[in-house]
Amino acid sequence: MLDIFPYYLLVALPIMIILSPTAMAVSHEFPAHRLAQFELGGVARGPKAAALSMDARSVPSDANVNLLRKTVTSRIQDMSITTFNEMVTSGAGGILLLLPNQDAIQKLSDGVRESIKSLQEHLYTTEFEIPIYFAEESPELLELLSMLGGETGINDKKPSALDVLHSSISNYGYQLVSANSAVPKALPDPQMTSIEAVLRGKEQDAGNEVQPTIVLTSHYDTDSLAPSLPSGVNSNGSGVAVLMELARIFGKLYASSKSRPPMRIAFLLSSGGALNYFGTKKWLESHLDVDSQIELLNDVPFAACLDTLSGSNKLRMHVSKPPKADTHAGKFLANLGENVEVVHKKINLADELLAWEHERFSIRRMPALTLSALKTHDNGERSDILDHYADPEELYQHVKKIGEALACTLYNYAPEGCTGRVLTGSLAPSRELIASWIDIVSETPRFASMTAGKNDLFVQTLLSAMKSSVGSDNVRSVNAKRDSREPEFVLYDGTHTTITAYKVKPAVFDLVLTLSIGAYLGMVYLAILNSGALVTFVIGLTAVTSAATTPSKSGGGPTTANGKCGNGIPLNNNGSPNGLHMSKVMKVN
Repeated sequence: MLDIFPYYLLVALPIMIILSPTAMAVSHEFPAHRLAQFELGGVARGPKAAALSMDARSVPSDANVNLLRKTVTSRIQDMSITTFNEMVTSGAGGILLLLPNQDAIQKLSDGVRESIKSLQEHLYTTEFEIPIYFAEESPELLELLSMLGGETGINDKKPSALDVLHSSISNYGYQLVSANSAVPKALPDPQMTSIEAVLRGKEQDAGNEVQPTIVLTSHYDTDSLAPSLPSGVNSNGSGVAVLMELARIFGKLYASSKSRPPMRIAFLLSSGGALNYFGTKKWLESHLDVDSQIELLNDVPFAACLDTLSGSNKLRMHVSKPPKADTHAGKFLANLGENVEVVHKKINLADELLAWEHERFSIRRMPALTLSALKTHDNGERSDILDHYADPEELYQHVKKIGEALACTLYNYAPEGCTGRVLTGSLAPSRELIASWIDIVSETPRFASMTAGKNDLFVQTLLSAMKSSVGSDNVRSVNAKRDSREPEFVLYDGTHTTITAYKVKPAVFDLVLTLSIGAYLGMVYLAILNSGALVTFVIGLTAVTSAATTPSKSGGGPTTANGKCGNGIPLNNNGSPNGLHMSKVMKVN
C-alpha cells in the first residue's frame, strides 16, 4: 500500500496550499474628482490620463525611491510643489490628494495655505501624463493612508525600524482601481449659456429715444481645479448671490411706474468666466456687432462686474483706467463710500488671458470696473479648490452699499435716489435669500464643462429665479459656441469616477513567502539526498525501542520503567530483587 502512495504530494501539496489565490477584499469605495483637463488659448492643461489600477503608496521619506506604477496618496497640506515634482519624476503612475473638511480648513496655518495655493497654481497651469485625483477626507481614507504609512494628522508617531519591518510583512497593502478606464475625450460641441435681464426706464414708454444702460454682470461658473467638486463658493458664487439679490430688489423698484428710474439696467449672468470670460465676449458681440439705433449698449455710462466679494468688509474697485470724478463711474465710486479702494491695472494686450471681466468691456471702449474683495487678480483664491465658504452677512452689507450707489446713478443723481435709504422696507435686502444662494452654489459643481449643456439644472435654476425677479418678458438666454475652425477652448469629459481600494498582501510578504518555500524545498531535498542515512537512523531508533520493550528469555517478568520486575518486586542497584544480593546466592550454592 505504501509503495503506491504518491510521495511527491508531500512536496507539492503544501506549496499549492500556500500559493492558492485568495479573493481580493474590497476595503473601501469612494468618489474621486479628476484634476481639470482643458485647453485655453492653445495651451493644454491638466492630466491626459484618467485610468488607475496600481498599488497605493504614501509619500516616501527617503529620496530616490522607485515609485514606478504606484499611486502616491497624500493629504494636500502635506504635498509641496517640490515633493509633487519628485513624485512625478520618480515614475509615479498616479497621484491622489486628500482634501480637508471645512473644520480642518479653518485650522490651517497661513504658511500651509500659501503652500496649497502654490501647488494649486502649479497644477492649474501644467499638463501631466499621469492621472491626478482629489478626494474628500473621510475616516476610511485616513485609515487607509495610515496603513500606508502616511501622515494623517491624528496621533502621528514615528515608528521604529522593527515596527516598520513587522508592518511591511503582516499588514495589507492597497490597490487603487478606478471605475473609469477610458481615455478622456474632448466635448464635441459645448454650448455656453448666459442669462440677460433688462429693466427699462419709464421714458421708454413715451418714445423710442435711447436710454442709458447701466450693466451689472457676474460670471456664474468657477475656476476650480476639480470640475466635478462643488467649490468656488466665494469665487464666484458670492458674485452670483449679490447680483441675484440686486435683481430682485430693482425688479420691484422698476415694477411701479411711479418709482421707475429713467435709466435702464441690464443684469448679465455670464458663462465661461474661467475660459477668459468667453460668455461676456460673445454677449458683447451679439449686441455691438449689429447696426441698430436703439441697441441696448449704444449708451453705457459704465459696466460693473462682481467677483469674489466675501472675505473682507472693504471693497476694491479694479479698473483699467481710473474714472474721473465727473463721470458716471466716478460718481458711482463716490456713492459707494469711503471704504472703497481703487486698484488700477492697465490691460496688457500681449497677454492671452485677461485679468478681470471688466477688461472685456474696456477693450470695446466702454467704461467698466470690477468690484471685489481681492487685492489682485492673481490671488490663488479665485481657483482655490478649498473655496467652500462665503459670509452671508458680508454679502448683505455689500448688497446694501452697491444697491444704494446704483440707485443714485439710475435716478440720475436726483435727490430721491441719493438719500441712502432707497433699499428699505419691501426693497430691503434679504439675509435669508442671500444665504440660500450661498447654499445652492456650495452644493453645485460649476466648472464650464459641468454647465456646458442645453438643459443644465443650475443654469435653469438661475433662469427661473431671474424671471421670477424681473418678469419673464425681460429675460432671455444667450447661447454661444466656440469657433469651429480655431476654437478658443477645449473641454474634456471624465471629470469624476469611483475608486475602489482593494486589500492586497505587500511585496515584502511575497519575498518572505518565497524564502519560506525555498527553505522548505531545501529541507525536502536534503532529506531525499540523505534518505539512506535517514532510513538507517529511523531503523536504529525502532530496534532500540523494540529491544527495550521485549521480555527476557531466562525467566522472570519483564522489567518496567518504574524499576520493578514484572511481578511487582522492586529491584536494587545491581538489578536484583531487594533482599537477594548476588554474593549471598553464590555462598548458598
